[in-house]
Amino acid sequence: MRLEDGISKKQWIEVVSWLNFRWDNAKLDDEKIKALYPDFAQFPEDVMWRAMQTYYDSGSKFFNIVELRKICIEEYNDYLRDLDNKQKAIGMGEVMRRDKGGLIEYLKLNGYESFAHAVWDVTMKRIRSGKATPTDDLSWDTEEDWTSAKANWTQMFGKEMTIEQLEKKREEESKPKTKVNKKRSVYNGD
Repeated sequence: MRLEDGISKKQWIEVVSWLNFRWDNAKLDDEKIKALYPDFAQFPEDVMWRAMQTYYDSGSKFFNIVELRKICIEEYNDYLRDLDNKQKAIGMGEVMRRDKGGLIEYLKLNGYESFAHAVWDVTMKRIRSGKATPTDDLSWDTEEDWTSAKANWTQMFGKEMTIEQLEKKREEESKPKTKVNKKRSVYNGD
């Protein structure tokens, strides 16, 4: 398995079958299987199976998809730490190319479409919980969703870079730079 790959749709169906067999209340039908796949698609298959085994071993009598996702995130973070320890033995260029656990992975893992979206979400959560910082604008409607707040937020926030743009930038920056030979002037000042 390549480390960059998340769980495939076929593997996801196997996971759901395993879950439905062990918890009667799971009731993950075809519609739910399709709807929930994007929430788990970024997790590699072995991370998903470890998370499910951890959840099963916890003795939960009732299945809760939110709890499973929380365990998946914890397992994924452990997976990334293990990966990071393995990467210390490789060159820095290779580590930068993989960039596991970086901003792009964080955005994908948490379902954000851009860095601006992530900042907006964190800011709204902070304001809702009463932990606003002195720089937070408290005039925002904290019940407004991202799609309706996006235009105003990005106008205030500045340039919005989508995940696709960030990935393209990472790819461009990881390409080897060609050295430009500068020609010296033959002008001698006469």
